[in-house]
Parts: sequence; C-alpha cells; structure tokens
Amino acid sequence: AGTGLTASAPAISSPMPSVCIVQGNQDLRTKAKIRVDQSCCPFGVVDERNVLSYGQVYVRRSDTSEVICGDVIVVKAPAMHPGDILRLRAVDCEELRESSLFDVIVFPQQGPRPHPNETSGGDLDGDKFFLCWDSRLLPPRSCQPADYRPDSDMPPARTNVFEDSLVANRT
Repeated sequence: AGTGLTASAPAISSPMPSVCIVQGNQDLRTKAKIRVDQSCCPFGVVDERNVLSYGQVYVRRSDTSEVICGDVIVVKAPAMHPGDILRLRAVDCEELRESSLFDVIVFPQQGPRPHPNETSGGDLDGDKFFLCWDSRLLPPRSCQPADYRPDSDMPPARTNVFEDSLVANRT
C-alpha cells in the first residue's frame, strides 16, 4: 500500500528534491499572478509642481477617476530587503488634479532621499511600482530602506533566502 520510500531512501536524501523545490519556487515567482483588487502597477513620475511633501504620493486612476487617499504600500520589483516595502500616504492635491495625471504614481521632490530609490534602488526612468491601498495588506510599520548607492558599505542583499535555507539545511 505504501510507496516503499522512506526519508533515508536515496531518492529522498539526494539533492534532486531540493532542486525541484527551488525550480518550483522560481516558477511560482515568475509565472504566478495574484490579483489584488485595491492595487495597481503605475509608472513613477516626479512632482514637477513641488507640492507633495516627503512621505506623500499622488495617484489618480483613469478607469474610475478616483484619487487614491490614505496609507499605501509602494514596492518596486525585485524587493530583496524588508525596507523595499514603503508605507506612504496617498493624498488628493488640487494642483496635481488640475495637471490631468492619470495612472502614474507621483513622487515628491522633497526629502532626504527619493522614494523610488528607497525601494530596490528604483528611479523615474520608466520604472513601474506596485501600489496597494488594501488596509489588510499594509504592514504596521516600515523598515529602514537599504542603501542602494554604489559606494555604500552595506553588504549586498540576499537574493534568495529560500534557496540559501535549503543549502544550509542539507549540511
């Protein structure tokens, strides 16, 4: 009735199952599409009118003309550090509403460091950002963003913690 395989059987103890798990994990990351209703993936642009404060963003959807307001998360893929997930405040701003900006996320000019750079070292040369305003998915707080400057003393982020844990558990 059983398969005859035990945890000590060569097929189970060989690295092959780990390779299959890692491949499955990679497929999941690249092929899985999870729909999140209160979210979008807009391009990032700068606030040319300089009306947003550090910590604020402006987003207006073209399908509903709705201006998103409240706490949001902003992430640029690939997010490899906990600080790549930014918790910001989406605001309605009359000056930006007049500019007819739709389906973009407007980042402030102000602040010690550009928000796009705080999430995976992004910039505004065509980067897309994941934006979510579903309160159930908002983290209670943000972590300190990683320093993505080329001259940073920070060690490189771990690119695949899952694979690293498999290697560590095999020895």
